[in-house]
Amino acid sequence: MSFLDKFRKPKPAPLKPEVSLSQICWSIAYIILPRYAFNECDRFVSICLGLTATAEEWKHEGRDKDPAGVYLLYEGCKLHNVQPKGEDEFGFRVHLGEDEAHDYFLLAYPTPPPVDLSHLNPAELSPRDYPLLAPYFSVVMRHCESKAVMYYTLGQSPVGGTTVRSVTADGTQCNHGPGPKPDIGAFLTFLHNTKGQLRTHGSWK
Repeated sequence: MSFLDKFRKPKPAPLKPEVSLSQICWSIAYIILPRYAFNECDRFVSICLGLTATAEEWKHEGRDKDPAGVYLLYEGCKLHNVQPKGEDEFGFRVHLGEDEAHDYFLLAYPTPPPVDLSHLNPAELSPRDYPLLAPYFSVVMRHCESKAVMYYTLGQSPVGGTTVRSVTADGTQCNHGPGPKPDIGAFLTFLHNTKGQLRTHGSWK
């Protein structure tokens, strides 16, 4: 090292790329929740029921947050080694319910920024220019008797609208084509009407 090298400032460390809220939501939908659904479903249900039971207390105190939703946001942030932003905590909601055969645990995400590539040729886009297709909802559906689990998401479509996807126990993601409008009732009705028989348009891990 030369004499002058001693006085040169060291090069700054490269900045860590900012992790967007859409990326955190994607990780919750396709990594964290499937792991819970297929590997620790009973624990996940207990967490949701325990945290959701305190939701009325939170609202009574003037804090309009969903404790179960905030818990899952923190799980997603932990995966990316980032701290959640306070305003993001208001956008995650867990909804519990049942039909004649299943109970379900649905997570509603903050509404993602719009995506519509219908005017472009996706094949001409580089991977770095292709937008992340964020989820609107994820739902863990568990058969009341057999305890068999099914897992679905309603996410953004690259040409506008929505796409229904599923994730299997081995981590395979399946694209089931266009879905309903991003409304909880419409999504649950769509899944109920298919009775689990969804055509697969593509699969990947």
